[in-house]
Amino acid sequence: MPTPATPDTLATLLNRNSHPRLTEPGPNSEQLNLILRSAMRAPDHGRLRPWRFVMITGDRREALGRCFQESLRLRGVTDEAQLAKALAAPMRAPVVIAGMLHAVAHEKISRDEQGPSAYSTMVKPQGTMVYATCSILPQENERQVQRFLAS
Repeated sequence: MPTPATPDTLATLLNRNSHPRLTEPGPNSEQLNLILRSAMRAPDHGRLRPWRFVMITGDRREALGRCFQESLRLRGVTDEAQLAKALAAPMRAPVVIAGMLHAVAHEKISRDEQGPSAYSTMVKPQGTMVYATCSILPQENERQVQRFLAS
């Protein structure tokens, strides 16, 4: 049976704030382990854990910024301020943790059903989710988004 949340835990969750820029040092290995263990406690239909996390540090953050920028360009964004913001975004923290769907073959739980479980580990309340798919079928994309929003 789950342990009830303590007043301290609830106060921390209810009063937390995001900071626009974080400085070195980033979380140490023990702290990163705790962060990832917490993320893996997300609702998980079938206990498949259909997600993977990648830690991006150092100059790899610059490469991620270039990916963000190119993604905007591919969608037709030409505003230089938006492009510059995308390029700089990963540099706002010493560590970026990227989460992604890693669907697991299962006879009863489809890839579509696994998506919301994976996405829920990555989005905070009032947060923004960047969604991408390899599908060329618009109805599949819409179905996945609707399932996520309903979960």
